[in-house]
Amino acid sequence: MAENLLSTVANARSFTRIFDALARVQTPALIWHARGGERIELSGRVFMNWVAKSANLLVNECEVTEESGVQITGPLHWRFLVLACATLYAGGYFDDEEPLVGASDTTDHAQNLNNPDYLLLVDRGPLSMRYLGDLHEAESATDAEVIDFCALVRSEADQFIGLPASTLAPVGNNLTSAELTAQVLSRAHEHAGHDYRLPSGERALALRLHLPSEFDWAPSALTIVTEALACLIAGYAVFLPDPLADFTATELDPLLRSERALDLTLDHP
Repeated sequence: MAENLLSTVANARSFTRIFDALARVQTPALIWHARGGERIELSGRVFMNWVAKSANLLVNECEVTEESGVQITGPLHWRFLVLACATLYAGGYFDDEEPLVGASDTTDHAQNLNNPDYLLLVDRGPLSMRYLGDLHEAESATDAEVIDFCALVRSEADQFIGLPASTLAPVGNNLTSAELTAQVLSRAHEHAGHDYRLPSGERALALRLHLPSEFDWAPSALTIVTEALACLIAGYAVFLPDPLADFTATELDPLLRSERALDLTLDHP
């Protein structure tokens, strides 16, 4: 898969081609582990289904257009990764200064947002159909329009219905869409140049990446998106343990082995 996907998007100058290619991948793209045996596996197709739905929600419910700012704050979660990709799909950019949209997982974390017009509350539960916290508390604590992400996103269309973002559209941190796309492809080629092997000698199917443990400002969002998409383009699933689980090495090792995942946060020869 790695060689075919890289060749398909080698000349991409925007995320639209990357997202279109990922949407055709039937193999695992993201594997999430949390406490209590919680495991979520999304193929490339299903991952992009979530991204498209989320991008449509940003457009339809939050009036996101090209160059609209989005701020995400909270510990790393697969839904936040989906929202970050959806931001780029919808033409938005990561903005800590004057965001149109803010997204968080709790009202406490939402206090770190910089006065957005819309507040997306994202529940961390594995199969949450709605936000399980106190929406009324959130509404009384902010002037933003509060939106329950989990309650609304499933009803959105499975394919993004908006216009493709311009290659010159800003994505945050003084980068354009074309420049960030080039960074993603460069990192993907680096991964593809390695023959990642498990201690058993088997080829790794997934990678645990060096990622920030939380979305706390625009550079962390850009890093998370860049590293995750590069891993997927290179043909590896992203192995994502919940940072709130605080797994010990003893607890994490069997999870990594079961997924044939290599931990790149450790030193390997």
